[in-house]
Amino acid sequence: MGRVSLAVLFALAMLVPVLGRAIPAAAQASTVSFSTAEAAPADSVAYLVTTLNDESEQWRLADVLIDRAGFGDALDQARAEEMTDESGEALPLDAFLGGEIGVVLDAAALDTLAAESMGAADLEAMLGSMGMATPEAAPAALAAQGFAAVLDARAPDTAWTGIRDSIVDGAFEESTYEGTQIYFKPAAGPDEEGMAAARAGDLILIGLTPMDLHPIIDTVDGRSEAITTLPEFSTARDALPQEFLMFGFANNAAVMNADLGPFAMAAGDDAAAFSALTISASEPGFRMETVGFAAEGETLPAGVANFESDLVNLAPAETLLFMSAADLGATGVLDAIGAGALALAFGMGGMGETPDPSASAEEFIAGQYEAAAALIGINLQTDLFQQLSGEYGAWLAAGPAGDNVSGLFASDAADPEAVSNSLMQLSFLIQGAMGAEAPLTTREVDGGQIYVIELGDEAGSTFEFGVAGDRFVLGSGDAIDRLAGTGEGSLADDTLFQSVMDTLPVERSGLFYIDLEQAIPLGEVAAEQSGDLALGGFDTAPDASESCGTYATQEEAQTAYDAAESGTFDLDQDFDGQVCEDFFVSAETPAAGTDDAASAMDATEVLADVDYSAIKAFGLAAYEDGGLQRSSSILYISE
Repeated sequence: MGRVSLAVLFALAMLVPVLGRAIPAAAQASTVSFSTAEAAPADSVAYLVTTLNDESEQWRLADVLIDRAGFGDALDQARAEEMTDESGEALPLDAFLGGEIGVVLDAAALDTLAAESMGAADLEAMLGSMGMATPEAAPAALAAQGFAAVLDARAPDTAWTGIRDSIVDGAFEESTYEGTQIYFKPAAGPDEEGMAAARAGDLILIGLTPMDLHPIIDTVDGRSEAITTLPEFSTARDALPQEFLMFGFANNAAVMNADLGPFAMAAGDDAAAFSALTISASEPGFRMETVGFAAEGETLPAGVANFESDLVNLAPAETLLFMSAADLGATGVLDAIGAGALALAFGMGGMGETPDPSASAEEFIAGQYEAAAALIGINLQTDLFQQLSGEYGAWLAAGPAGDNVSGLFASDAADPEAVSNSLMQLSFLIQGAMGAEAPLTTREVDGGQIYVIELGDEAGSTFEFGVAGDRFVLGSGDAIDRLAGTGEGSLADDTLFQSVMDTLPVERSGLFYIDLEQAIPLGEVAAEQSGDLALGGFDTAPDASESCGTYATQEEAQTAYDAAESGTFDLDQDFDGQVCEDFFVSAETPAAGTDDAASAMDATEVLADVDYSAIKAFGLAAYEDGGLQRSSSILYISE
């Protein structure tokens, strides 16, 4: 039960209503006691708790929604087949329910994610196969991974006995930290994780290493402050619904300032320092509410004011996906993306020059555009990107079979003439790159000039960009024409869209909508065409290089690879450090067609028979409320 198992436990916690399909008629309140929060250190990066109260109104509603969504029978079948131990005896799941389960992430989790995001293990494996591995250091002490789960169960004695026995059944280690006994099962192999567990009163603590449990034990014993002592934690609880299936709280600044390698995020001045969410069940569907706010005693800069969308009245009624927000140019997103592209195009040093180490990010970005302007004749930052103010949005529409796809992106422009002039200059560059054989033509839409690029397919499709009225636009021709009022019907008048929007706040600063009644069938068609079942995933390349045949066994191939012998470079096809995993099939490996070999397909096959027709749509509304950044969303499930 390593990191993957904890992730499964986490996922089960989000879907715990499926474990108890018989809900008592007399439902109780679902609000958790936050007993697990009392065990989470105040400096935790994130904390998430899920109610395990199977007698609550929230579980009853979730159970109803699961049935309406079409998953009830499939989950009942899966539960009947899987919820047993190795001897076939029913697992005492009831003992684990009744309370709550919390997941705690501390700063060590960010280090773990950073190492994984940078692919350190894969890089070392590749270097090793090339004979360039770094010298092997002495084994380091087992470091904390930063992940822990805290369980407050209905029958803690029974639950603890089951968890402890699963650890001591085999090789295990036992230690004591500040008077608390910790049981630890080390990882059985290089691709597995260990499991540590301890009992603290009625709470059961589970982590990947004993070190992961030390901060939790310190908090339970009162040697360190709990997350519940933070004023921001109280702010989050008060700002969100009190009845829920799940509650989450995060220190955004800690996460966004972490060094996550290529996935690093820079926390902007307007980023909320803390955020929280709840997921709950309601009659129309599953809801999620979020809130973002500043640290205690501070305020967030003024955000985008709530507004009424004009684009929703222009999008076609059959729109598959729609989004709308405001002031794209002010976010700096386009500035950063464009500057990165220019740096790559003209040299990582910034147009071929060494960047000034004392320059701010804003100064570096501005310098990229100023240097590029000398070459292309326009400053894309000031003449195009920063002109995009007011509402911006996009929509996508498609036919029943995924054909006749059309879409549009549009943004109001502060100075439409400046944007038009910039696009004219860009059109010259595009035409030069395309050559005379693929001319760039123009047409007029709503008083503005639109540039047309023929895509050369049988349908005569085009990609177009330009200015229509006071908007910068790009997309397909028929979608752009709607901006001039030529289309019939609109998304705003669609019955399903209206039903979903009626469940969300009326005042909005942003909107996202996806018509799942259309999207799910299209996804199923795409999956069938790709050879997957239902909404299946991706196949990984087999780790079975022809060079594996040089060796008699996988162990022999592994020894040669670890020694970086000549000709072992391609033995590890998936770069996980383990060679020829799919080449040597041992007697213990179940043959194709056996129950074990087919078990991986069971879940996919069960889901293939699910009727998704009641899952109608997903809608999200962002809005400003009293200095708080909020959003409200719903997965809409029909009766």
